[in-house]
Amino acid sequence: MTGRKAVAIGLGLVCGLTFVQSLGAQNKPVRPAITGVAHLVVLDEDLTAAKHFYGDVIGWPASAPLDPADAVHYQVGLKQYIEVKTAPAHNPPDRVALLALETTDVRALRAYLAANGVTVPSKVERHANGSLAFDMTDPDGYRIEFTQGGKFPPPSSNAISTHIIHAGFTVHNVDAVKHFYLDVLGFRPYWHGWQTDAGHVDGMDDYMAVQVPDGSDWVEFMLSDGRNIPAGSPTHNPHHFAPGVVSVAAAYAIVQQRDPALAAKVHPQQGRDGKGQLNLFDPDHTRVEFMDFQPHEKPCCSDFTASSPQPQP
Repeated sequence: MTGRKAVAIGLGLVCGLTFVQSLGAQNKPVRPAITGVAHLVVLDEDLTAAKHFYGDVIGWPASAPLDPADAVHYQVGLKQYIEVKTAPAHNPPDRVALLALETTDVRALRAYLAANGVTVPSKVERHANGSLAFDMTDPDGYRIEFTQGGKFPPPSSNAISTHIIHAGFTVHNVDAVKHFYLDVLGFRPYWHGWQTDAGHVDGMDDYMAVQVPDGSDWVEFMLSDGRNIPAGSPTHNPHHFAPGVVSVAAAYAIVQQRDPALAAKVHPQQGRDGKGQLNLFDPDHTRVEFMDFQPHEKPCCSDFTASSPQPQP
């Protein structure tokens, strides 16, 4: 074989390999946008007591659930909602049973996750309100759903908040959870910190907040190693969600008017992240953490690495 022929064959092989690699890259699914918190499912033993809390006090209008179930639907904003279901007989400790995230293309996201080695359902479901969705478990066994579209009842001007800005849950398999949310789903670091300065060890955080890749809502990882969750506490459910408000003080004043007995048990406080907080507990002790959209003082531990949510109309 002459030198010219060898070079030509070599160039042909390189070009062919480059073409195959390029074709493979083109065929690999691309992650569609994940824009924010869509809804949550909360478990309560007494739906009547829950209706007073979510409907009368917080001001979210109640309606029938989107699909037939033993549940009540509470519309938060234009698309966000809370679904409260009757707690099952086995009385699970995690009363926030599902977190749903909004995507612009649920079918493409299912294909993207499957292509990245994530176990997903065989198909996407269509709900009664027209939304498309699939649910799965994250690496810590927490149930999450991805949803797209749908028609919803209108929110109420009586609501203390019309925007859930984050949800939080404990994390045990820290490395696997970080890989799933940060590397695979594309979430972005937002803030991290610790509960107290006393005895804190550098590099050991209690909290890590990560924003959705295409919005400002976030998920809070409570990095559970026994430091920040009092064992045996009957009134502390670590899983929680946070409605955003312009002013925690103003939110507290509304709670005082609507349920003085409930207001007497709580008080506004300043969070470690520099944002005001008001922690209410529903009848089954799920924590509803009203939080200022913007920090009012410099956060402890670390600076914010992304923009905070803004009030929505």
